[in-house]
Amino acid sequence: LDDSDVTIGVFATLVVAFLFLCCLGSLCQGLYKRLVPAPYFARFICHHKAEAAAQARYLQMSLSHRTGESCFLDSDHLSNLDNLLDIVRCRIGCLLVYLTTDTLHRPWCAAEISMAYLTHRRVRPIRTPSFADPTEDDLLPEKMDTFIHGSGVRFAEAGISPSAISKAMQWLLALTTTRITLNVEAVGLERIQRIVDEVISSANRYTLGGSLMTSVSSRTKSGMGSTDTTGSNNGYHKEKLDSGMVVIASLPNSDEATAAAGILGHLLQAKVMTFVRKGVCILANATADHHEDLIEETVRQARAVLIVLSE
Repeated sequence: LDDSDVTIGVFATLVVAFLFLCCLGSLCQGLYKRLVPAPYFARFICHHKAEAAAQARYLQMSLSHRTGESCFLDSDHLSNLDNLLDIVRCRIGCLLVYLTTDTLHRPWCAAEISMAYLTHRRVRPIRTPSFADPTEDDLLPEKMDTFIHGSGVRFAEAGISPSAISKAMQWLLALTTTRITLNVEAVGLERIQRIVDEVISSANRYTLGGSLMTSVSSRTKSGMGSTDTTGSNNGYHKEKLDSGMVVIASLPNSDEATAAAGILGHLLQAKVMTFVRKGVCILANATADHHEDLIEETVRQARAVLIVLSE
């Protein structure tokens, strides 16, 4: 062989090797994406927007702030609703089902619960006072068409049958060890912060295999207040009442209105603190320890009063 033949042979070998490496790289990349899908969310909050949009948003903000982990809320991803079930199937660590009056009746909520049931079953139901268990008769497979209100989800295309929906809901309602109940004795945003505590503590307590860890990180318990609007101080926050604050008022005993006030307070906090030293006060966080005269004086001497209008 002359030099030109050797050169051609080397060049051909390099080309074949390069093509082989490209194919191998593409194969490895595809396998990685299959096994480790992205983006990945530590938690997915399933909720009924008409009843709990603000509560779900505040829960998401608090969980993300305190854990540094991503938390999925479909309101942030409305451009591709068809992708929601794929995310529930293989891109979340846990599905949090925020149960209000009509949660189980909503088609997307039913689909998300069913998909989690058919795949990983990492689900935590969160019961609120407005939720009431449906009867066994309500959850019969043949009644799913009337039990679920509205449309928009192609259940059959997603591989979800009426029988699967029925079994998924019965299974969800039977969960006891992972159930979280909204504490009605807590005041204001502390109700949601207690939910955050339980979600975080359970995540710290168990490994992926379900075994108890030897050490559990200390729970951070805090409500929204004038110093930290997403809750990161030790001990549940007792709202500070003082003159010269920006006061946010909302409908008492309304979790949705309180959550909306909490979101507003969080968004205002950083900007307000630059020119209002006393910070933000969420009146819904005021407890029985706060004398009525002190509350009235705080409102009267406020730098500004913002009122959250709700029904």
